[in-house]
Amino acid sequence: MLKGGSSIFDISNILKGKVIDKIEKLSPNRLLTVELVQNLVEKTLMQEKFYYTAKCYIIYRENNARQRIKLKQAQMESGNFKVQNMTVIKRDGSFQPMSKDKIFKRIRYECERFPSLNVDPTPVATKVITGLYDQVKTIDLDNLTIIIAKDMVMDHPDYGKLAARIAISGHHKDTNFQRRLSSNNREIRTQIAFVADCMYHNLDQNSDPSPLIQEDLYNFILTYQDELDAAIDYNRDFNIICLDFRPYPSLI
Repeated sequence: MLKGGSSIFDISNILKGKVIDKIEKLSPNRLLTVELVQNLVEKTLMQEKFYYTAKCYIIYRENNARQRIKLKQAQMESGNFKVQNMTVIKRDGSFQPMSKDKIFKRIRYECERFPSLNVDPTPVATKVITGLYDQVKTIDLDNLTIIIAKDMVMDHPDYGKLAARIAISGHHKDTNFQRRLSSNNREIRTQIAFVADCMYHNLDQNSDPSPLIQEDLYNFILTYQDELDAAIDYNRDFNIICLDFRPYPSLI
């Protein structure tokens, strides 16, 4: 339903302007990708209550993704799909050559982590490889692996545990401890203090301060960081199942 007699052209220009505004408000350090822009389009359509259009757009993206997967599967079967010239973007922003072997070894390692899982990493790795594209980010590879593993839960429940292990190990990398001084020159020397410092000094999409924990909790953690960190067994994170685990996006 068009509002106030506006034409489709007028509405599309207004929506386009709102998407551009969202893009301009992104952090300058944020990597602008096609997927990110499409996510902003979906968000704008929903915010402006164009629910049917948003639904059609989501279906359109899903159908395109399925077509890309089918094309790569056909290329793999014909021997024309190669990753030698592809690169992957690591979490630190550096580039490295794509390696199917590394993808398989990563999945196999999580399958063999104690206690070992009763799943075969080969079909998971094969499906992940079909979703590869040049300059894919390692975090996106993790997310793809998680989705594929969760979809295979009906074959065996341990695929859900594999999805959880991939998610949690990736989260550990995203929150990897770095010794440093906080903005008020307090020493950050433990994992829990590092995460608390990142949460307290979190910035929103406009780069304005948006702390995720209260100041008194932040000060408590930094004061007793050694005692708190010594009491935490981070390997117990792997006891969390994937449906219960939801890391906060873009925190670090």
